[in-house]
Amino acid sequence: MRLSEKQVDTIVRKIIETLKQKQLITFKEKELLVLKGMKEKFLENLRAEDKISKEASQLLEQTLKTSNVSIDERRMHHMIKKELAKKYNVII
Repeated sequence: MRLSEKQVDTIVRKIIETLKQKQLITFKEKELLVLKGMKEKFLENLRAEDKISKEASQLLEQTLKTSNVSIDERRMHHMIKKELAKKYNVII
């Protein structure tokens, strides 16, 4: 995961504070519960992206072993990740 939990907490707090300042959000639940829920979803998405990246790396490695074609590995990894994200319904 590229961001620590502390960094995620800071980001989520800034998002909530900005939405409150601009009066774009009203809470039906306690603000702390909303903060906790947003943080959990954010972390869940980061973990999913890490899992997808790992799977993309494995698929790319398999492809490179069986193929004699020269490819841009970074670009191919990104393309595989993009397709896996669609498959798993994750926004990256």
